Amino acid sequence: MSDAGAVTPARTVGPSSSTTPVGQSAASARARPEGGQADAVERRRQVQEEQVIQNEIKTLAARDREVRAHEQAHVTVGGQYAGAATYQFERGPNGVNYAVGGEVQISTSEEATPEATLRKAQVIRRAALAPAEPSPQDRRVAAMATQMEGAARAEMAREARSVEPSEEGSAAEPDGTKGIAETSPRAESPAAPADPAANRERLERQLSSLFGSSDKSRGSLLSLHV
Repeated sequence: MSDAGAVTPARTVGPSSSTTPVGQSAASARARPEGGQADAVERRRQVQEEQVIQNEIKTLAARDREVRAHEQAHVTVGGQYAGAATYQFERGPNGVNYAVGGEVQISTSEEATPEATLRKAQVIRRAALAPAEPSPQDRRVAAMATQMEGAARAEMAREARSVEPSEEGSAAEPDGTKGIAETSPRAESPAAPADPAANRERLERQLSSLFGSSDKSRGSLLSLHV
């Protein structure tokens, strides 16, 4: 029998050659979405970190404005008795230094006269309370200035009592000529005239008891700290 008309069986492809490429494509398809999700998570993390940094910068900038306005109010009202403001700084995440605390030195020494010391005490009190929100230290200085003013007033009253005018009278003659002035008799001897040096020393002792120093360059701090 001739095999010319025989049918040649077709070759079948094994399962390994048909399924392997399909399996690789599925794995690649799954890997792509997972990688994109990781990128999205990283972007969200970076956005959150940037937001935290921007919030910190805004907070520091607001504090800087508050501190500088506070200390400038002390300097402006304190005038000649106030020194320059000094600040404590904090470096922000952007590399900029922001003021987070400050202070102003103000003179609390007595002046040449109780009257001048009184005026100075009033300026000190106004300077201490000048900011919109005085700090606890500011209020302490204001209280000391009030005591300083009281000491100056007491010294002024003491000086006024030490110098009393003599009671003199004059009699007019009928013809219009001026009579001899007579001094009314006094029960006690007249007070000694006031000694300015002694008065200043007494006032200095009173102020020293208030501020804790007898140094002529004495001063108090008006401050705002964190």
